[in-house]
Amino acid sequence: MPEKDLGLLDRIGKELHLQVGTYLLSCNDPIGALREFDAALGIDPADGAVVLQKARALSAIGRWDQAIEVLRTAIASAPGNRELHQALGAVLEACGRYDEAREAYAGTAPPGRAETVGPTQVTSCFEDVGPGDPLPGALTGERVIVREVVRIPCQYCGSLVDITRTTCQSCGAPLR
Repeated sequence: MPEKDLGLLDRIGKELHLQVGTYLLSCNDPIGALREFDAALGIDPADGAVVLQKARALSAIGRWDQAIEVLRTAIASAPGNRELHQALGAVLEACGRYDEAREAYAGTAPPGRAETVGPTQVTSCFEDVGPGDPLPGALTGERVIVREVVRIPCQYCGSLVDITRTTCQSCGAPLR
């Protein structure tokens, strides 16, 4: 349903559910976040931003196949949405399904440049976790090596952050 067809209260309600869900996800409560994202999608099932966050919450609790299905369904209704393609590629890559990920990443390139886009060019909200270990190192405070880049958990939200950064990309908190 297009944004203009929603009433004011529906738009406010959807945005409120999205914001609360995003906050809960940043507080490591993906189950609560998932409830909020489902409520937002009940108001507007075609909202790409909510679909992305729902897929992120599903990934955080290890429900990778459901995250893939949610993203594929959203892409079917909005095939030109590059963020959905990027997210799908990142989830598939995290699951080790590299050929499918390459196809999903191809949907992020401008026409005629599909071969130049790949996982190294796309930043993703799905890099923190993988299907084998939903919270690697985030609870123990240890350093974790992800794709040969040392990352440390943020002391406030638990997201893994490159050791070279000065602030957390998820919550904006300064790093030690």
